[in-house]
Amino acid sequence: MAQNVGDEIIQDVISFVESKIGEGATWKDKYFGLLALGAILEGPSKQSLINVLAYAMGIILTLYSDESRKVRETAAWFFSKVAQNHAELLGTESFFPSLYEYIIRGLKDETRVACNSASIITELAKALKPVEGQNRNILSSCYPELISNVVECAYRKDEMRHGYGRSENKITIAGFDALYSLFENAPPDVEPLLLKSLEHFYNKLKETNVQTGGGLDE
Repeated sequence: MAQNVGDEIIQDVISFVESKIGEGATWKDKYFGLLALGAILEGPSKQSLINVLAYAMGIILTLYSDESRKVRETAAWFFSKVAQNHAELLGTESFFPSLYEYIIRGLKDETRVACNSASIITELAKALKPVEGQNRNILSSCYPELISNVVECAYRKDEMRHGYGRSENKITIAGFDALYSLFENAPPDVEPLLLKSLEHFYNKLKETNVQTGGGLDE
């Protein structure tokens, strides 16, 4: 609907969201408010959305640490959608440090929160990819800690069990997606760290091959 209606839908959704995430709101209120806001990130004009969202980002960030797992999961999903569509709102010197702290904590949270937190990293790394002549970006100083925490997340053994009985380790996929995005879109100033990290992954791969009876040197 947002893609068809465009800017006209913004105010109605914002009014709905304000009624859902205020003081005394239940987890369901917050959950549906976040879903509604995330649903209009594509469709309305970029500038119209940025003008509205800029004032709400701090409030929404607090939901990333809500006592409800469902709210934390949806807040992380929301920021991954913002990173995908309007990364300039997240990659600022004033907002990014606070968001970064929540992302790192989110990677250690329950499975679905961790998966969506990894997705924020995936989308941010893509959106903030340095242009020619740019040696660093706002992620540069975070790379050592980011790589370490994303690797730890990727090796978690959590399973997300579906109602029909099948389970899958989506956290591994989300973690390695984030890791791949960090490597592929890395600014030049972190290349020495990445080369060092590649050595670590090569050794891990050798260990895996030995354990399974194969070998990289065969």
